[in-house]
Amino acid sequence: LDLDGLKLDPSLVSIVTGPYRILWAACYTNYPEWINTTLIVNCPPFMSLLWKAISPLLPERTRNKVRICSNSSEAKVVARS
Repeated sequence: LDLDGLKLDPSLVSIVTGPYRILWAACYTNYPEWINTTLIVNCPPFMSLLWKAISPLLPERTRNKVRICSNSSEAKVVARS
């Protein structure tokens, strides 16, 4: 996921807590190994704060699948390992 240009917009909360959450829960419940690793690239500064807040609430298996990279060079290094 490339988050370049992402801005914190409170009006998007309803999408994340509504239809997107339901879709993601259905996929993750029925196909838990569908995603091996998620690379999140070009994260704005607020994303690391958000991740620190929500990651303790996620199962360890899910937390271990997420890699947050501040730029594409860092993502290339992570992707190779």
